[in-house]
Amino acid sequence: MEKASPILVKTCAAVVHETNEIKKLSQWSQKDLQAITVDYHATPINIPQAEIRIVNALLG
Repeated sequence: MEKASPILVKTCAAVVHETNEIKKLSQWSQKDLQAITVDYHATPINIPQAEIRIVNALLG
């Protein structure tokens, strides 16, 4: 069986529990969950720049 590619799910902290339940029910062992911090809820205009930094760091 071929190894599954990793999956990165970005979500806000408000739905982390629900997202983890989906991971568990779907048996997605290759899924990594990252939530944005509450700081971004107050300044949503900063989210795209933060996400670009995170993805660039993951890609190396």
